[in-house]
Amino acid sequence: MGANSIRTNLSRDSTISEIRLCKSADIAHEYVHLIVEGPDDIRFFRFNTSEKAILYESFSGKIGVIDIVSHFSTDNVIGVCDRDYDSLDPSEPIFYYDRSCLETMLIADDKTFEKTCCSLYPDVLDYDTVHTQIFESLRWLSLFRKIDANEGFHLNFKSISIAKAFKKQDRSLDISILLAQLCDANREFFYTHRDCLSIVTQEMQKSVDSEQLILDTRGHDCLEMFHCLCKPKAGKDCFNGASILTALICAFDFSQSKLYHDLSDYGCRHNLRIVI
Repeated sequence: MGANSIRTNLSRDSTISEIRLCKSADIAHEYVHLIVEGPDDIRFFRFNTSEKAILYESFSGKIGVIDIVSHFSTDNVIGVCDRDYDSLDPSEPIFYYDRSCLETMLIADDKTFEKTCCSLYPDVLDYDTVHTQIFESLRWLSLFRKIDANEGFHLNFKSISIAKAFKKQDRSLDISILLAQLCDANREFFYTHRDCLSIVTQEMQKSVDSEQLILDTRGHDCLEMFHCLCKPKAGKDCFNGASILTALICAFDFSQSKLYHDLSDYGCRHNLRIVI
């Protein structure tokens, strides 16, 4: 593992200036400038990229990643971001995580999930059931998020709390609580789009394969649901979303992912050492 140079909390202009300065000093064209969405992505890539990779946190999430990479249009300025609900693969030098985002790439991997459960919650014995429950329990909320993204409604999801909607008795989510949270934050929307709830209800009746279920699920919802399903019914829980994500990152074998092979192949074609 190399000692990556990391740039965070920069504005768009300062990020561009920093990259331009580094590129001008890189006479041998050895370094690659990797733009990612946020601090969790930095945490993941600092242990999975070579010492020739300089990591930058985007000034504005996915939009910022695409903006900065597009500004340079050179082979050694690349970006990795969430797929979200995009149906098409991006054009190089933009790359997507396997599945929908970093979190779902990690959680969807069976070995990673089992190792993490075993390390954090040794009392959880049925890993497969918990794994399935995460995505199936979130389907109603995931459908709302997907419709919102596809239709451009710009719903406010900040009031959503998986923990408050979680029912300990049967380890499921109370949809009525999730709906109340959405309605409280989006009152005008539900007055003018009464059909949206019907669409979600109809979609819930349709069968969907596990891969599509994973693709439709938001990463941070997964982490919160994972936490709810695994934390002990009594006693202190020593973990939170951040520590669970850290454990997932440490347990994940990046070399087995599609993203690793995409970055490795790209690096070979452009004589860049991106991944380890």
